[in-house]
Amino acid sequence: MRRLAILFALGSAAIAEDHDHAAHGTPVPATVTLSAELQARHGVRVAPVEARALIDTVRAPGHVAWHPDAVAHVGAAASGRVVRLHASIGAAVKAGDPLIEIESPELGRAQSEFLQRRAQVAVANARIVQAKRAHDRAVALHAEEAIAAAEAQRRETDWKAAETEALAAQADEQASINALTMFGMDAAARERLIATGAIAPRLILTAPIDGVLIDRHASLGEIIHIEDEDIATVADPARIVVMVDLPEAFAAAVAAGDPATVSGASLASAIEATVGSVAPAIDAATRTVQARVDLPAGTRLRPGAFVQIVIHPHSAGEAVAAVPRDAVFAMDGVTVVFVPAGDGVFAAREVTVGAPVGDWVPVMKGLNAGESAVVAGGFIIKADLGKSGAKGCCDAH
Repeated sequence: MRRLAILFALGSAAIAEDHDHAAHGTPVPATVTLSAELQARHGVRVAPVEARALIDTVRAPGHVAWHPDAVAHVGAAASGRVVRLHASIGAAVKAGDPLIEIESPELGRAQSEFLQRRAQVAVANARIVQAKRAHDRAVALHAEEAIAAAEAQRRETDWKAAETEALAAQADEQASINALTMFGMDAAARERLIATGAIAPRLILTAPIDGVLIDRHASLGEIIHIEDEDIATVADPARIVVMVDLPEAFAAAVAAGDPATVSGASLASAIEATVGSVAPAIDAATRTVQARVDLPAGTRLRPGAFVQIVIHPHSAGEAVAAVPRDAVFAMDGVTVVFVPAGDGVFAAREVTVGAPVGDWVPVMKGLNAGESAVVAGGFIIKADLGKSGAKGCCDAH
């Protein structure tokens, strides 16, 4: 490759085509000399070329949502008619607070069945006592040879049968207790039912977690069915996230724990966040991978808002020589970086660079990690080279 170099000697310039052309003299690189004062005035700064594993940032739009693990849906264990609404949408609730009250014939039937089966247990237990007394009396009479052995054995059989019937009645009672528990009746409520004997077919749907009632699909007088799985929804407002659909090409670079920056029209300044999870599979329809970005507590973003996400992957590739964007210039159709040549002298060196990654540019050829280069203020060097009428650029390397 031929490189042109400006030769400054006695006010005249000569162009050297190649280092092998000894007849034309040794080529001198295009250089500029700047005093320390000029360097300080224009912010010229020299630093070693760094070896960096450049990882591009991933940018994608996202939408604010409730954390999937902080949302609880409320359903009904029985069908019924809504008779009272205890909380409005947006209300703060605690776990166990009433949300919706329904009147359920199913619950009424279950309570009535429980009382009946409880009475059956009492009757069965009384039969056991009677059968046991009859058995004991028969045993005594048989000992006195007052009755035959067969009669004593029949009384024993009756006693065992009474015990079996009692066990069956107790099992039926327990089944009724389980049904009432499924309807939300605890032991205290069952004791009240036993004490009063009055059927109370009111079923109260309660908040499963602390949070805010964010949705409700019920109104007074409406019939709610057991198949309705989302009658009300409670979410924890302290756990807000951003859901991002990452292009397939970037999915492999992003992992849980990667830092991210969130910005949007509703934010006065960007928010530092963290990637919480990345879906294990690609969506076949959109060819994207969904990632969840966890926001810090106290973030004032409303679910549904659109934001911009910048993710900084931790995964590192192979380290390459890299310089800041401000260190790279175009001169005479080639890409150059300015390097110090001693005593305030700076030369332009031709380099081959890759695509910028953030604020850094990888240098593929022409400059090695550890060498010194101008990383700031290079514009003044370029301007002075232009004033000098330099037509070439670039020192040999």
